[in-house]
Amino acid sequence: MLRRVQLWARKAREEAENKRDMLKEVAGTLRAAEQGDVDAQNFLGWMYSHGSGVRRSKVEAIKWYRKAAKQGDSDAKQALKELEAE
Repeated sequence: MLRRVQLWARKAREEAENKRDMLKEVAGTLRAAEQGDVDAQNFLGWMYSHGSGVRRSKVEAIKWYRKAAKQGDSDAKQALKELEAE
C-alpha cells in the first residue's frame, strides 16, 4: 500500500512539474509574440489551433496566424487559409 501511495505521489509531482513547464513555455511564447516575433506568433497560432498548452480556440489561432502572415510568414499564411476554410 505504501509503495502505491509513493508511486501515485511521484506521478502527481511529475504531472505538476510538466504543467508548470508548459505554462512557462506558453508565457514565454506569448511575450515574444506580443513583441512581434513572427515565429512565436506562428507557434502561438499552432498552439491555439491544436489546444497544446492552451485551451483550443479557433478565434485566437486566427488572430496569431494573421499577425504572423502580415509579416510574410508563409507557414502562417497556409495555416490561416486552412483554418478559415473550416
